[in-house]
Amino acid sequence: MRDGRLVAAGPIDSVLTADLLTAVFDLPVELSRHGGRWAARATGLGPPR
Repeated sequence: MRDGRLVAAGPIDSVLTADLLTAVFDLPVELSRHGGRWAARATGLGPPR
């Protein structure tokens, strides 16, 4: 969901993607899966202010 609206629905492998997470959180996200566990991390944020 983003701004109270559904962004995607369906099987997790179809909807849990870096592109959709990037759209939902409005920042670049990398997504990986290892041993049945998912990991997401923000990328391209630059140095902290």
